[in-house]
Amino acid sequence: MPDVSVLQIRLYGKQIGALTRVQGDRNLFAFNQTYVDDAARPTLSLSLKDALGGLITELRPTQTRAPPFSPICRPKGSRLSLPYFLRRFRPL
Repeated sequence: MPDVSVLQIRLYGKQIGALTRVQGDRNLFAFNQTYVDDAARPTLSLSLKDALGGLITELRPTQTRAPPFSPICRPKGSRLSLPYFLRRFRPL
């Protein structure tokens, strides 16, 4: 059975995407289509905007490390502690 872990990414209480770790220690990030289609969406990270301010939705998979925005996505008071997150998804 494949070794897959999924971390739902939420922004202001709404699920906007998922960070998935698959076999071979590869990490994939994908936005929910609802977030992509929302012209008034809040910004997750400026690193995910193109030169014209549009949302970059085609992200390359990363090996071993998670996208650089990910450590800040933990809401205050969540059960997912930052040290746990860093053990599972090492940031760039």
